[in-house]
Amino acid sequence: MKSVLMVFVMVLGFGGAVVAIAANGHFPLKKMLRDLDLSEQQQVQIDEIITERKQARKDNASDHKQHREAFQQQLQALLSADELDESALSELINTQVSFKIEHHLQRARTLFSIKALLTPQQQQQLNERLAEHRFAMGKRHRHGEMKSH
Repeated sequence: MKSVLMVFVMVLGFGGAVVAIAANGHFPLKKMLRDLDLSEQQQVQIDEIITERKQARKDNASDHKQHREAFQQQLQALLSADELDESALSELINTQVSFKIEHHLQRARTLFSIKALLTPQQQQQLNERLAEHRFAMGKRHRHGEMKSH
């Protein structure tokens, strides 16, 4: 049971480090693309990718909210019970982990769609900026500065 909970915590913590897209409703990836000397065509194509991603998130917002609320209610019910129902808790955690995995895969797909439009030099610059962002986010997490969603 402890290993299932650890995987759950690790996956939930995985969010900030996967890709710097749409954290707290922002889109820092677009900021990271500044100063990469993008061509006009690259800018248009990247804007299309970002717009599609934002629209998809908007379209799924109510589903995500319902999922989040249902998860919280079910988790609260399981943790408030007199006895631990490991099977139900494990199933709930696995459902949440699957949901998070799909979310992070979508983020990674967006990132890689954008990276495919960049030159090798631009990709290297973006990779360096992503690494800096992950380092900064890690520092914020370690020092308790991360705001909750």
